[in-house]
Amino acid sequence: MNARLGWPASQARYRRLPGWAACLCFGLSLSAAHAADGLAVTGDVKHPMTLDLVALRAFPAGLQTTYRYARDLSDQARPFTEMHGVRLMAVLEQASLAERDRSDWRKAVVIATGRDGSRTVFSWAELAHTTPGTEAMVAYERDSAPLPSSEGPLAIHVPGDERSAPRDVKQVQRIDVRILRD
Repeated sequence: MNARLGWPASQARYRRLPGWAACLCFGLSLSAAHAADGLAVTGDVKHPMTLDLVALRAFPAGLQTTYRYARDLSDQARPFTEMHGVRLMAVLEQASLAERDRSDWRKAVVIATGRDGSRTVFSWAELAHTTPGTEAMVAYERDSAPLPSSEGPLAIHVPGDERSAPRDVKQVQRIDVRILRD
């Protein structure tokens, strides 16, 4: 144990990480125990990972997002509700695109798949450079409570879409990143 910092010798490599990075690494290691409730990020990424609620909450506040809205599918007014989560692009940046050349991001697609097999597809450029894309989130909370089991524990939510829910994925389990090459 490092007496000055209180770190066990086996964790000495973590003392140089910023506080949020150490929490995220710890959350990622915990997520293996909860793989059934986790979100696997796979495909053409440098750092495949599985994130659970603990790991998502460990993201820094600047990468967390809250969206407040008051419309449903029929565009009828209803009481306000708040969705809370982590920006989808922040999750993808943590996994890091496995580029062979500098323009691969232009050919990358992101496929989110739910427990029931439902899918939605985004382009990497859309998530990085358009308003609806930058607002896309991995949601884990609604109105200060965990998502109901019919929707969660994790879901993809795209608040920037003109109509709500066309690209939302309930009970999201996997995000697969693919670079479309010839």
